[in-house]
Amino acid sequence: MQFVSFKFIVFAIFVLCCYYVCPVNRRKIVLFTANMVFYYTYGIKGIAILSIMIIISYFSGNILHKKKNRAILFSALIMILIPLLVLNYGEVFTGRDISLIHPVGLSFFTFKMISYIIENYKGSLKVQYTLLDYAVYVSFFPTITSGPIDRPERILKQIQTRHKFDEDSFLQGFLYVLWGYFQKMILADRLAIIVNAVYADSIQYAGVPMILTSIFYTLQIYFDFAGYTYIALGIARMLGYTCQINFRQPYFSTSIKEFWQRWHISLSTWLRDYIYIPLGGNRKGTYRKYVNILITFLVSGFWHGVGLNYVIWGLIHGVYQIVGACTESWRNSIGQILGKFRRYGQVAVTFLLVNIAWVFFRSTDGLIAAINRLYLMFNFTQGNEQLRLTWLVDCGVTKTEMFVMLIAFLIVFVVDVCIYREKDICRWILSCWFPIRIMIFYILIFAVLLFGIYGPGYDAGSFIYFQF
Repeated sequence: MQFVSFKFIVFAIFVLCCYYVCPVNRRKIVLFTANMVFYYTYGIKGIAILSIMIIISYFSGNILHKKKNRAILFSALIMILIPLLVLNYGEVFTGRDISLIHPVGLSFFTFKMISYIIENYKGSLKVQYTLLDYAVYVSFFPTITSGPIDRPERILKQIQTRHKFDEDSFLQGFLYVLWGYFQKMILADRLAIIVNAVYADSIQYAGVPMILTSIFYTLQIYFDFAGYTYIALGIARMLGYTCQINFRQPYFSTSIKEFWQRWHISLSTWLRDYIYIPLGGNRKGTYRKYVNILITFLVSGFWHGVGLNYVIWGLIHGVYQIVGACTESWRNSIGQILGKFRRYGQVAVTFLLVNIAWVFFRSTDGLIAAINRLYLMFNFTQGNEQLRLTWLVDCGVTKTEMFVMLIAFLIVFVVDVCIYREKDICRWILSCWFPIRIMIFYILIFAVLLFGIYGPGYDAGSFIYFQF
């Protein structure tokens, strides 16, 4: 059941109605039932795998809560990691297609389970939660398919709270949902049309078209994932839950290190706390620190998928981090020369480096294809024809749609600038004069209805991170 579907909207409305109509002390059961029904739409085999993993991780965590035993810890982690490794990489070693039994969101809920096991071992979880509480946490339908990967304590405490209907939280969540659909359906899915067309026949789009397409994908994956996250956070908020913010305007970053503090924050912090720091972090010398960085980003690459392109993408970001650390003093000297333009230069260079790495991430047809696309970005043999935008029409995007994308992009850009400057746009909207507030809600609703990509004959594009 895709978030971008009429079925999901009906499902979400039905769940919200049942949730708040039901007595407060029964809402956990309603939510767990909703989680299972939602996940069932992706297949009964997925539910079986999820249920078995929930039981194993829950009882393993409880044992470790009472008795700190490394053998039990490693055994539990291996049992939880086996489905992820087998279902992600089984086809590579067996040659058999096992995609039909691959549960949606496997990587995401596996990391939740690992957190629960390790936090119990460390003694960070002071309370032993019920199996129902834990099952609701792992299977929480707004976040199970693509995160955020909330830590156990954050959500489990909220699950134990008796949620009463709160108008402000509900409206805030609804605004998040509308903003998520705005980014996904108006921007991400239109950019996907261009990116898919160019990547399917790259040789025909050398030079400026390939450069623009790489930028379009850089924007597409952000609008796609941020759009999903806003929808997930919004529905959770409407149910009374506050999940972790996953994005903080990552393309305004002045370094790759800052980029990873702003992009997919829940994954970045998970990798830091459960991979980088246990490896020694920066506590064992500079050389060991750099090795730990590479290992952490290598794990990130493997987590994203089977293809070599994901591994290369992860390693590129690891190398970026190391080079950034080695050249910090030199870059600071250059920054002093640039003066007030320093920040703009840093943002531009960081965006360029991230953009290059995304070329490898998107090139699922192989490493050679990715390198070839980078080469084509500097092939300007077609002259002035490359500067015309007629190729966008050939890709399937009309001039009207280009205008719609431009206006939508400017709106998102302005909002992101305001949020980056720590302006609470959501709170400002909700505190507006009632007619103004209603008008903003209606504008977003009709913008999605009028300009979103959907309808007969259109197969709503799934979110990019659904595959991980």
